[in-house]
Amino acid sequence: MSIFQSLNGMIRLSVTCGDPAGALRALNQCNVVVHNVQIDPDELTLHVVIYRQDLCAVRKMAKKKGYDLQVKDHLGLHWRIRGLLKRPVLIIGMAFLLFLTLMLPTRALFFRVEGNEKVPTKLILEKSADAGIRFGSSCRQIRSEKVKNELLGNLDGLQWVGINTQGCVVTIIVRERSSAAMQPSPRNEVRSIVAKMDGEILSCTATSGSLKCQVGQIVQKGEVLISGYTDCGIAIRATTAQGEILARTSRYLEAVTLSNGTRRTEKTEIQEKYALRIGKKRINFYKGSGISGTICDKIYEENYITLPGGFSLPVAVIKETWIYAELEQVDVEQSMLKQCLIDFATWYLPSQMTAGSVQEANQQVYFEEGIAIMQGNYTCAEEIGQGKNEEIVTPYGNDQ
Repeated sequence: MSIFQSLNGMIRLSVTCGDPAGALRALNQCNVVVHNVQIDPDELTLHVVIYRQDLCAVRKMAKKKGYDLQVKDHLGLHWRIRGLLKRPVLIIGMAFLLFLTLMLPTRALFFRVEGNEKVPTKLILEKSADAGIRFGSSCRQIRSEKVKNELLGNLDGLQWVGINTQGCVVTIIVRERSSAAMQPSPRNEVRSIVAKMDGEILSCTATSGSLKCQVGQIVQKGEVLISGYTDCGIAIRATTAQGEILARTSRYLEAVTLSNGTRRTEKTEIQEKYALRIGKKRINFYKGSGISGTICDKIYEENYITLPGGFSLPVAVIKETWIYAELEQVDVEQSMLKQCLIDFATWYLPSQMTAGSVQEANQQVYFEEGIAIMQGNYTCAEEIGQGKNEEIVTPYGNDQ
């Protein structure tokens, strides 16, 4: 069957009569073009294939002659198309599949970040979204230079950025700065070490610069301890002062806490809430914007949809479990409150020091109505040196 015959449509017929040869002559007289003629003399049947548009003429001839006419089969692409038109759901599905096949490779659906170790992947993707790389955005509109400038301008830890698109996968390739490159160069920088608080010098060591203090000296806040300028006789050497200054200091601390509080008892109710996150948008499937009050704990779970191959869609199902409980008022023992305040001072004071420890502590705890107050004076041995940039001094006041 030729292409024209397939598109036009053919019909296979069987004509049963007493004279099959006469039936064939009658078809020729009606100007009907026949193909694949077969005559079965035993069954007095004529088998032919005709064009679709000749079927009406053949039926009229068979009715006039009294022949038994039967349609055996429909041949060609024409009948296949007519069959599909009777199945709208299949047509819509095929059209949707064709649409996805043509459109998905042109859209950014999956994202990869390669080459990063210190800079978080999530932070890189957030900054890339500000430059136009979002879920569903056109791959043709992604501009590598725009993303590069956006990331390098907002993330100091990146040295180089490249964008590679392959189908619906966008790969962001980055190169991070080395630790030495991220630190500012000390070239042409003069830096002295000054006291950040009052104290009595216990020990002092200078590995670079000129030492301006000695053991037993009382220094005040802001006083130069190690100078970045060293007088060499015929010239003044400028450098970055380095060293360690340990001094005896005094600190005062006052802490207040409530002498009573509330605690949770048994659970009264557990509720499960669900939401859907698409990109940065969240759709809640429950009423209310959040938990009001302090009698409810919340367990948060976020599960992203992952396709075979490890690709995760920016679509997540969120599950929140709200646990309600009764509260009751309780009085805390004074000994426990006192110990809690002392433990807080033991943790807090060293955290405020660059290096050092508490040598002596004079603490008093007293109670008033509903509160406990601790006041303490502490003698500490700690590092009091603090860097300070100095103005660069050039010979004869020139800037050359």
